[in-house]
Amino acid sequence: MFKKVLAVTLAVAMMAGTTACGGGNKTEPATTEAAGAAEPASKDNSPADSGESHDPVTISMWWPGSGEGYEQLAKGMADLVHETYDWITVDYLVIPWGDYDSKMNVAFAGGTAPDIFGVGMNPLPNYVQTGNLLELENVLPKDWDGWRDIPENVLNCATFDGHFYGVMMCDVRPMIYRKDLFEKAGLTDVPKK
Repeated sequence: MFKKVLAVTLAVAMMAGTTACGGGNKTEPATTEAAGAAEPASKDNSPADSGESHDPVTISMWWPGSGEGYEQLAKGMADLVHETYDWITVDYLVIPWGDYDSKMNVAFAGGTAPDIFGVGMNPLPNYVQTGNLLELENVLPKDWDGWRDIPENVLNCATFDGHFYGVMMCDVRPMIYRKDLFEKAGLTDVPKK
């Protein structure tokens, strides 16, 4: 069961490739609705309609960011998991970047860290070295369908000391430069390469 839950959550995380950025600092927890959730798009292929009986599972997910775009992203991932696997509920919390690392460190120290969480590339080694992350290659089978959907460079971004820990998400961010410093350096145009 754990492998199935992990696989679907990784698949959902891969689908959420872009996010909208905005201001705000909302950190109230939210959850998918177990009753009245949308029906799966295709009942023929839905694991929720497979006839198997499952005990209810609740997964906690923390996501770094601020604003409505990040709230929508987290809710969309939670809803998609629940629509696909109706016995799984995702309790999610969006936490502003400025507070995120300190809240994660406190949660790890207190044994209350979320089951799934977003993390930047910089803190990844710290979480690994403190023993807080699961080596996913030991959990997901080598023949898991999801492996072929993850480009090698994305796998490499979430690999540390030879172990795979998660799926990196693409985040659209603008490149900004200071015009005054370019002019001072004698540059008249934005670099092309």
